[in-house]
Amino acid sequence: MLGARRLLGALRLCSSVSCPRPLASVRLRVRDALGVQDASGERVTVQLTFGSSVQVQGQLVKSLSKRQNVELKAEKIEVIGSCEAKAFPIKYKERHPLEYLRQYPHLRCRTNTLGSILRVRSEATAAIHSYFKDNGFVHIHTPVITSNDCEGAGELFQVEPSSKMKVPEENFFNVPAFLTVSGQLHLEVMSGAFAQVFTFGPTFRAENSQSRRHLAEFYMVEAEIAFIDSLQDLMQVMEELFKATTEMVLANCPEDVALCHRFIAPGQKDRLEHMLKNNFLIISYTEAVEILKQASQNFTFTPKWGEDLHTEHEKYLVRHCGGTPVFVVNYPSTLKPFYMRDNEDGPQQTVAAVDLLVPGVGELFGGSLREERYHILEQRLARYCRCMEVVEVVEVVEMAEVVVDVVVEMAEVVVEMADVVVEVVVEMAEVVVEMAEVVVVEVVLEIVVVEMLVVVEMAEVVVEVVVKVVEVVVEMLVVVVKSKNL
Repeated sequence: MLGARRLLGALRLCSSVSCPRPLASVRLRVRDALGVQDASGERVTVQLTFGSSVQVQGQLVKSLSKRQNVELKAEKIEVIGSCEAKAFPIKYKERHPLEYLRQYPHLRCRTNTLGSILRVRSEATAAIHSYFKDNGFVHIHTPVITSNDCEGAGELFQVEPSSKMKVPEENFFNVPAFLTVSGQLHLEVMSGAFAQVFTFGPTFRAENSQSRRHLAEFYMVEAEIAFIDSLQDLMQVMEELFKATTEMVLANCPEDVALCHRFIAPGQKDRLEHMLKNNFLIISYTEAVEILKQASQNFTFTPKWGEDLHTEHEKYLVRHCGGTPVFVVNYPSTLKPFYMRDNEDGPQQTVAAVDLLVPGVGELFGGSLREERYHILEQRLARYCRCMEVVEVVEVVEMAEVVVDVVVEMAEVVVEMADVVVEVVVEMAEVVVEMAEVVVVEVVLEIVVVEMLVVVEMAEVVVEVVVKVVEVVVEMLVVVVKSKNL
């Protein structure tokens, strides 16, 4: 069916039936990878059920209908794979919720909803590659299995062999390996040779959250551009990429966009067209915080300068700007990685970073200028290392506190046990006193005294152990502090 929209003449079409016609009919509706198509031909009698696979041969001609450009005049229809409609999980003319379709991952792509989403995704992928190719970017395949992390990118999935018995080394790669959270480091290296590079591939985050904004696996576009001097150049690329991708999807997937607009995301098409007609706005982080402070809306997280913007803040800023995407620039340096370029703006200490906020989503793009001044990078790295050393000391202190707590709890348990033993011995002595003679009582009392002395000695040993553990922990802290020159 790949040439059906462009070539006329003889055609053989194979697809699954999306509209069952069990009786003799003059129209046959089929579904294939390009969407729903109608085929008209001579009157035939074919037993069809929903979900069956058919082969249709005929002539593809121009259609007289205004609703379509071409139609297939069928000359032969053959059922090549029948389907039991009653047992088929997906029913004709029934809208199944996504929760239901997730139970049948091998069949859900046949539905209109999932089919449209996948075709739109495919077109968007092609549009992204087309934009970068047309603008001179080199596509780089960054590794999926890597040993490096990316700042603030969340937890990593560690990769291990299925059977450690087959691997002589401790790690398969001799170092711990993880699923990639970002290809940024590899692109930065490549940008030194190719100037403009990008990658578009799977990304993995082991975040302790299950929401639409925190996926364990997703596809991410990353690009690095050498020799740019301002955020304006970077924002231009972001805006052009967004608009080029959107325009291509709207132009090449009108039926799928219409279906999504009607059933999945009402109003989204209108919002996209509005964004395409308007230039994106630009505000500073400081201006954004002031807008949020003056807002009449009550936020879950109170906006404050020096703190990151939350999703509710981002969505409000877009609404405040009339539904037009907005760039937020110049964030405080404390919120961003050390390699972002210092704006040298005095007490504010902001860096040349930018986030693009879009309606209904919030942050969609993020980027920055890289700090190229070597002496500033050295200063930041030194400050960063000192911060990490402090973190290590804090972690040791926390571990020591945990150890002390455990030892104290053990000592308390021993003391409680000793108290119980003493009480039992005393009760036994009292019973003996009541039942035995004075001589026997004296012997029993001597035994009680001996057992009490043993309990006291046990308590003293526990206390000594606790003291020694505390001394060892203190010595460990002293060694760590001296080694870090703190």
